[in-house]
Amino acid sequence: MADGGATSFIMLVTALLVAGSVSTFLIAEWGDVARAMEMERRAQAIDSETDVSLAGDPGNVRYSLTGQMQFYLMNSGNAVLDDSTIVVLVDGVQQTSNVTTTVMNGGAWSAGELLQVQVVDNTLTYTNNSEVVLTIVVSSEVLNNVRGTDTLDTEVRLVV
Repeated sequence: MADGGATSFIMLVTALLVAGSVSTFLIAEWGDVARAMEMERRAQAIDSETDVSLAGDPGNVRYSLTGQMQFYLMNSGNAVLDDSTIVVLVDGVQQTSNVTTTVMNGGAWSAGELLQVQVVDNTLTYTNNSEVVLTIVVSSEVLNNVRGTDTLDTEVRLVV
């Protein structure tokens, strides 16, 4: 009978060790899941505070026949936007190195502030009263290791 008790004790200790190892693994994995959920919550929060809108009359966007277009954007959200990460598409064509931006207050592109956007592309061949689709993608400054984004799609009329 003494052998049965020792074997049972060994089996009990082995089961407790395995259960302890499994629970340690599960607790560590739960921590990873909780961190990922927290990061997603932060991303959704900053995303909801990131918003941009066209400032001014969409029927009167300045354009020169040499391919220079100028318009203004307003930070209509609560997050501070990063004017260096702006993406501009004119009729679906991304404008890369030919976009310059200027924050009108000279500081950060904060809530309620205007940003002047100038696109210079001599391959643009629009005429007076041409209608074009502008797609603007903006990002917030990094906050808690996440960025918010917003996309503006709007049709504008170019005026020479």
